Amino acid sequence: MKVGVDKELCSGDNVCIEMCPDVFEVDEEGLAQVKVDFGTLEELSRVARDDYGLGGAVQHGASTLPDEAFGMFPDVGTLEVHLATGFQNLFMDHPAFPQDLKNRIYQHLEVANSDERKPSQTDAQFYYSTRKKAIGPFKPELWALPEAANRSEGVS
Repeated sequence: MKVGVDKELCSGDNVCIEMCPDVFEVDEEGLAQVKVDFGTLEELSRVARDDYGLGGAVQHGASTLPDEAFGMFPDVGTLEVHLATGFQNLFMDHPAFPQDLKNRIYQHLEVANSDERKPSQTDAQFYYSTRKKAIGPFKPELWALPEAANRSEGVS
């Protein structure tokens, strides 16, 4: 199960916190955020290293976590922190990302992932929640983006 908080959609009524107090907490702005059990993550990393000769635990879905959490991952021995959604947002929402390519990606999602669309979703919500599924089919075009676009998006 993937848990996250979309700050743009959060109403601030804290119903999620009332229903799942072990999963959510209130941030300094009064909005919900996902709790991270760094003690468990630290213990998993220790066991991975000491008992199995592995590098440590991997935190998936970190893009949904509060910014202040990121500095804590190395402190507890986390081997990797996966920021796929954050990275995807960085380049797909960047002004240099070709609009025609984004339009074709969204058209693809409308066809290939229409069964995932919830009746209450706006286009923006649907595209945001499914666009990671277009990376594979559009990988050749994404890799072939002009060098100038790559530089402006921070890709080397």
